Amino acid sequence: MTLATVPCYDPESVRDTGCRAVVVGSSVAGLLAARVLADRFAAVTIIDRDQLADEPEPRPGVPQSSQPHGLLEGGRATIEDLFPGYCDALIDAGGVAVDTGSDVEFYDDDIELAQSGVERSMYCATRPLLELIMRRRFAAIEGVEFRGGCTFLDYRHDDHRGVVEGVRIRNESGKTTTLEANLVVDATGRTSRTPNWLAEHGYQKPPLDEVRVDLQYGTVQIERPPATGGQCSSRRPIPTAEGR
Repeated sequence: MTLATVPCYDPESVRDTGCRAVVVGSSVAGLLAARVLADRFAAVTIIDRDQLADEPEPRPGVPQSSQPHGLLEGGRATIEDLFPGYCDALIDAGGVAVDTGSDVEFYDDDIELAQSGVERSMYCATRPLLELIMRRRFAAIEGVEFRGGCTFLDYRHDDHRGVVEGVRIRNESGKTTTLEANLVVDATGRTSRTPNWLAEHGYQKPPLDEVRVDLQYGTVQIERPPATGGQCSSRRPIPTAEGR
């Protein structure tokens, strides 16, 4: 499977329900899930224990938040399908586009690898900026609500029907609230408590497939003197042949 064989997102293929959905977790996975749900549900509420500022500030819930990130082409195309104009907005907000075939140097055991003669563009930005631009794109979508500073406590569950009907959350002042929902999406990643919750309520715990990768990496931030050349360009990459 390649990007050329993956169809673009079609909002018309999603049937409207007119109900509410709740997404727990406002990282990239949660934001993309909420974007699709917004085409089907009249109201979508995204909750996160971190405060969601209108500035590209690192969040405690994202351990690698302060490190630079690059969008691989599959991810870029998907985000652009869901948020048309996202990449241009990212560049305008301070992101950069680099040619990984010539602007990036690769080393293996202290040996520099040969550079590619083919232009391979990649959008790069800090993680907070990548998420902030997505949240800003939601401003044009009616019915989407963000609730930062809210801790997920539990699912609201109908034991007789075996149905999840919402979530219980606690805000920073300690007030507990129940949000009713027709669909709840757990996008909390590795901190998810859903598998244990399912087992505790008599449901089958999903199987776990673990792939160990014997690889580690480290990064360091270096302040480059103003006179140093070779600054990254904010140019926009050339569109791919697929028009994505």
